[in-house]
Amino acid sequence: EEEDVIVPPVSKEEEEEIEQLFSKKNMVKDTAKEHNSTVAKDNVSSMIGAARAQNIEIILSQFKRFDNVNERILEIIQNLQTEKLSTTNVTFLLKCMPTSEEQKQFLSFNGDLEMLTKADRFLNVISQVSRIHIKISTFQYLKTFP
Repeated sequence: EEEDVIVPPVSKEEEEEIEQLFSKKNMVKDTAKEHNSTVAKDNVSSMIGAARAQNIEIILSQFKRFDNVNERILEIIQNLQTEKLSTTNVTFLLKCMPTSEEQKQFLSFNGDLEMLTKADRFLNVISQVSRIHIKISTFQYLKTFP
C-alpha cells in the first residue's frame, strides 16, 4: 500500500516565488549575470581568440604547483630540467605554443601586461624566447627517449 503524502498548502506568493527561483529562464539570466560581472571585474582583454585563451589557461592550471608559472616554465625549458615536468605536461605545452603570427604580435606588444589574460601573458613570455618550438620539441624528445 502506498501512503498518501500530505503537502501543506502554499500561498500564491510562495508559489510565484518558487516558480521565479527555479524557472529555467531565470537560471540562464543569473548565469549570464555572474559571467558578465566576472568579465567586468577582471577588465582584461585577449590578443588571441577567447577559445584559445581558455584552452591555454586550462593547460596552465596544471602547473599550479609553481610560483610565477610563466617564468618557472620558461626556466625549466631553457635549462632542460626534464625531471621537473612530465611527458604529458610537455605535450600540453607544445599545444599552447604561440603561432608565428601570435609571436610577432606579442613581440611588438608595448601595452600594459596586466590588462591581458593569463594566457596572453604566458604567450608574451614564451614569445620572447627564440626558437621556442625547437626547444620544447627537444624537451619532449628527451622526455620520451631518456
